[in-house]
Order: sequence, then structure tokens, then C-alpha cells
Amino acid sequence: MPWPRPRTATGTGWSGPTAGCSPSATPASRVDGRLRLDQPITGIAPTPDGLGYWLWRSDARFRFGDAGFFGFGAGAGDPASAPLISIEPTPTGDGYWIIGSDGSVFSYGDAQFPGSLVHEHLAAPVTGASW
Repeated sequence: MPWPRPRTATGTGWSGPTAGCSPSATPASRVDGRLRLDQPITGIAPTPDGLGYWLWRSDARFRFGDAGFFGFGAGAGDPASAPLISIEPTPTGDGYWIIGSDGSVFSYGDAQFPGSLVHEHLAAPVTGASW
């Protein structure tokens, strides 16, 4: 699948190719007009139509192109209690599931809640997810 060309943000307070970020995303600094994150990006998920994508790190999610923002964390903008390990878009692209390393699952947009393992004793952290 071809990756979309980054688009310039409008009205988000960011310059450059980002289209937005989650409320808790706090860059460390801007150097020469480039965003310098205080934590590494740990994953990427494309939108179903291939015209956008989400990037994530352990405590934040960023969106580019036509990737929408439907919510983040446990509620009211709060980040998840465990590091984020995956964002899985719905087939329509109008929602997603955010999965935490503790087995937590958060559903946003048109994503239906499938259940969660957060109250189960896990022998090891969750390291991946797919739908």
C-alpha cells in the first residue's frame, strides 16, 4: 500500500506534517522547526483507505492524513494506566481499539468493546494485537 504524503496541519498549534495528537502528547522541544519527542514512537497503523495513519508511543497517539481522533485513554482524555502497545482501526476507519500492555482495551468511534484482560493475572505483558 502506498503511504500518503504528509499534510500540513491547520488549527492544531503544530507546524509541519502532523495533523494532530492526543491530549497527553507532550513533545520535549522543537528544534529547527522539527518536533522532538521525549519518548520514541513504538508503532504505526494505517487507515483502511491508506490515506492516513496513526503513530503511537507508550503514552500518546499521533494522527496523520485522514486518520481521525475518536478518543484516547481511560476516559475524559486520561491516558491508559499501562503502556500502549497497539491501535487497531475498525474496517470503516471511523473508530479504533487501543490496547495496553496490561490487557486493557479501549473502544472509540464505531469500535465495539470486545472485552478486556485487565483484571486477569497475566504471566507476561501483552505485546501485540490484531483484528
